[in-house]
Amino acid sequence: MREQQFQQSIDVDAFLRARVHKADFGRSYSPVRRVLAHLLPCILQRAFQKCVVGTIVDQEYDAVICMGNSLQFFNEEDVIRLLSNISEHLKAKGKLFINTWSIAEIAMNSFKEKSWSKIGELLFLTESKFLFHPTRIETNSIIITDTGEKEEKTGIDFIYSISELESIFNKTGFQLKEIYSIPGKKRFTVGEPRAYIVAEKI
Repeated sequence: MREQQFQQSIDVDAFLRARVHKADFGRSYSPVRRVLAHLLPCILQRAFQKCVVGTIVDQEYDAVICMGNSLQFFNEEDVIRLLSNISEHLKAKGKLFINTWSIAEIAMNSFKEKSWSKIGELLFLTESKFLFHPTRIETNSIIITDTGEKEEKTGIDFIYSISELESIFNKTGFQLKEIYSIPGKKRFTVGEPRAYIVAEKI
């Protein structure tokens, strides 16, 4: 699989002085780079895009950042494999930061069976099912262009409660430290639309 890498110096007065391995599982780096630009001061970041569950890296890091709801793409078995791998390549007391809006405490409140939206000339129609064993939301999306062309996609978000995530952290060498709704400022409470989870390598 093709590997993409970049290096960038970031000069922002925020919160870590470290070399950071960005474990981003989405298709684009740009959201992660924007967030990092607000969070991380004077660091050199190294990132790649490839299958992350079995990825082997050749050094240790101070922190790993998982953005864009990416952890929800993986079932529990793969999450355990992934976080175990991350833990092995973090330094002692290294941090794991996870951004999500699909933990159970959020998803159960915000779930909609059907929805639609229009962005520019594109119409998006979605139909979702909240299912169990394992807990997940399966969403069928139809995208309609202004010329009537249709594209249909199906996606799955695996839903973990905070308690389940804490158990997974314990199995993979982490300890849950804090959950914020605004990074570093406001602690998460049920009903918030976003969660920023901070775990530390034991």
